Amino acid sequence: MRRRRTYRSPRTWRRMTGYLLLIGAVVLVFFIVYGRQRGAGGRVERKIPSTAELRSAVLQQAARHGVGEQQVTTEGQWLVLSVPPEKSVPELVAEIARSAPAMGATVEPSETAPGGDSARLVLRLKGQAALRLRIQKALAPGHERPLIALVIDDFGYSAGELAKESLDLPCALTVSVIPGLPFSREVAELAAAAGKEVMVHMPMEALHESVEDRGSTLFVHLSDEEIRQRVDRAIASVPHAAGLNNHQGSRATADERVMTLVMEELRGRGLYFVDSRTNSMSIAYEVALRMQVPCTANAAFLDVEADTAKVRQQLWRLAHLAKRQGRALGIGHLRRTTLEALREEVPKLQQQGYQFVTVSRLLRVSRPIAMHSDRQTVLARLAERGRVWRTAHA
Repeated sequence: MRRRRTYRSPRTWRRMTGYLLLIGAVVLVFFIVYGRQRGAGGRVERKIPSTAELRSAVLQQAARHGVGEQQVTTEGQWLVLSVPPEKSVPELVAEIARSAPAMGATVEPSETAPGGDSARLVLRLKGQAALRLRIQKALAPGHERPLIALVIDDFGYSAGELAKESLDLPCALTVSVIPGLPFSREVAELAAAAGKEVMVHMPMEALHESVEDRGSTLFVHLSDEEIRQRVDRAIASVPHAAGLNNHQGSRATADERVMTLVMEELRGRGLYFVDSRTNSMSIAYEVALRMQVPCTANAAFLDVEADTAKVRQQLWRLAHLAKRQGRALGIGHLRRTTLEALREEVPKLQQQGYQFVTVSRLLRVSRPIAMHSDRQTVLARLAERGRVWRTAHA
């Protein structure tokens, strides 16, 4: 008995063909999408985390090693983790390095200090530095870490490689920008973006040197109103300024009237003052104290001699002063020799327990210099210096 052939209409064939094409398209799309997700060696690529997610993951690891919120600080672009004395810095470093690939990050070889009390490492995402870590042993209770505030003067002439490399130093830094220069505003913005503090480097009249006047230099013969206007313009031209220090100014900082006007302008804006101490007869610090303007003074110029070895020596002298007093401020200048010395010596000082801070941070923990803390002593000293100045320049 012959089997009867099943008849399928053209419409049926078209419908079946359509189903087959649809199934084929779905399968093709699946393999295309799946193929794109395949990484090297047949592994599926992980989602690359953001810098914030990477930071959060690292902080969770640090918390398991006893690093709480109070032990996490920042110094410039570096995240500083202070490990409790009973915990191990190398163990935390090793854990971060082991887990980095799972987070989609790569780790630069870490630098660990002798004894394992501190280490530095950089985590990269897609080849770019995403998180710079400095992990250090916290001080035992009853000990204080010596504080060093570094000020680098003379920014504003250029926004070139030297300026940018200086802003990349692995420590807190206060950048002092001369107002009215071609790159003053740009370099102030770059410094703020790099996590550095910004300060106005105010040109002031010197005793024995000529000072180029770009409309911001403070001369002792200027009227009160002109001095106020020049200070106002200078501050306005340097974005993010937290304070002001003098550029040259050996004559102006010894003039009580000029310094009083400057401090009035700073006090009204909530800014601090740093006396660069270009003249032993400066009364700027005392006037600031009298007028209740947050203030401190330069303890050492780092680069009077533009020689890398000399800068190193001065930096260590500043460190020893900080160790004796608990804190110290030093001033350097935007020079290649200064940058090279700081690059070499700052990590060594950090490994020995010194902490680099901004001027603002230094002022929050500093006490006024004791020898001028009494108001009557300050006033008497001002009067005496004014008498000596008038006699010498009559």
